[in-house]
Amino acid sequence: DPVKSGLQEPEGSLGAWFLYFRGSVIGFSGDAITVWFDGDNGLRALSCALAMQEALRLEAGYSYS
Repeated sequence: DPVKSGLQEPEGSLGAWFLYFRGSVIGFSGDAITVWFDGDNGLRALSCALAMQEALRLEAGYSYS
């Protein structure tokens, strides 16, 4: 599972994005994760989500074309 493998270590492909966008992981449930972005108006959270989605796409080898 790419999500779980990317979260196993802080330097994993997904964990790096939380750190980059200054988010704090506050919970896990199944394949979901909850990250808090203190003082964010939504822009950092959205940017992080899109970066994570792209990282998973690249890891899976999916192409838009």
